[in-house]
Amino acid sequence: MTVTAEAPLLETSTGNRGQVIENRKITDLPLNSKNPFTLMNLSAGVQYTGSLLYFRPFDNGAIADFSINGGRAGVNEFQIDGVPDNANTGRSNLAYVPPVEATQEFKIQTNTYDSQYGRTGGGVISVSIKPGTNRFHGAVYEYLRRTGLEANQFANNASNQPRARRVIDQYGFELDGPAHLPKLYRGQDRTFFMFALEKYRESTPQPALGSVPTEEQRRGDFSQTFTAAGRLYTTYDPRTVRANPAFDAARPVTLANLQFLRTPFLGNRVPENRFEPIAVRVLKDIPLPNQAGDPVTRLNNWFGAGVTEDTDFKNLIARLDHSVNAAWRIYGRWNHNYRNGGRINYWGWETPARRQIHAGRRNDGAVFDAVGTLSPQTIFNARLGSASSSSASSLPRTSPRSASPGRSPASSRCPTSTPCLPSRTTCRPASTNGTSFPARPTAPREAC
Repeated sequence: MTVTAEAPLLETSTGNRGQVIENRKITDLPLNSKNPFTLMNLSAGVQYTGSLLYFRPFDNGAIADFSINGGRAGVNEFQIDGVPDNANTGRSNLAYVPPVEATQEFKIQTNTYDSQYGRTGGGVISVSIKPGTNRFHGAVYEYLRRTGLEANQFANNASNQPRARRVIDQYGFELDGPAHLPKLYRGQDRTFFMFALEKYRESTPQPALGSVPTEEQRRGDFSQTFTAAGRLYTTYDPRTVRANPAFDAARPVTLANLQFLRTPFLGNRVPENRFEPIAVRVLKDIPLPNQAGDPVTRLNNWFGAGVTEDTDFKNLIARLDHSVNAAWRIYGRWNHNYRNGGRINYWGWETPARRQIHAGRRNDGAVFDAVGTLSPQTIFNARLGSASSSSASSLPRTSPRSASPGRSPASSRCPTSTPCLPSRTTCRPASTNGTSFPARPTAPREAC
């Protein structure tokens, strides 16, 4: 007896429209970051609107940016084995991404009219996880990128800096077959398993260009602080503000009709006895320039050539199928992944004033399914599933030096595990279009 199957020319059993991406395409075609959802673009009417730079299996928001039939991105429904796989964060993000070797097939339904589907303003993407079979099967893989194999970035070349650290490792394995316990149980033709593990680590260069106060500015000397047009920034003494006796209230306030007058500091230099003590202490945690910067404004005088964003990711999934008898079959599936990443020191400052973040993201899911034949005309199917998604960000666990005279910022309001700088000073690194320097506060307070 020979059994054959082929796709019908006309679908008559349902009004839904879509396309199935079968296992051969999933395993054979090259995939960005080994993400099987990349193949959604093969379906008619589907367009990816996000950045391919963030199509890694843990970029839950970016990899959900599919527009189906011209609809909005972030409103589609994702399912694994019939259980929702969405991370709802004000939009419908994709939660768990199975490894390629653990994915059997998936279907993109661009038009759905079946009442079993909901929570979607676009399409429905249904993924099936690979079950085990009577034959053992496995796969082992490793994809890598290394610093020595990369070209240097333009910004690093322009600043005569070496290549930043660039590392990507994506590796794992998949194993499936009949469940077998020596001398205890032989699952041939009855019980099958599948297990897959994938790990991913990445260090991505993120060179940072910015501005920090110069040595002269830290001493209160702004005699060399110019605008891009070469005009000197005038530093005024806030204690000399006075009413302009020549002000004409009948006319609008203009440069020719000022309501108040003030006197510049002599030589455009702020006397040291006018420095805010806390601002002086904070300045100690801001590094000195490491390059000349703009020849006129002195801006862009800091370059963090070695800044990288580091990520570690693990992904596990397991499935167990069992044939109870000729009429009943059951299976269970469990999955878990965790991203320990987004670790980045944005400016490359190795001081308590650094701007740093440590992010994490976790997805868990499980399903139990039972299907049985009650009669030649009746089939029973029950499915129970669970899915959860969570994410968090934290500051680096570093204790800074004392930010105010005679006391530590870690006292009372500031926990010792959190870097805390006083918010009552305006001393900060200058942006690329302005200059910042110590200034006297208006509302003394401390905050974490």
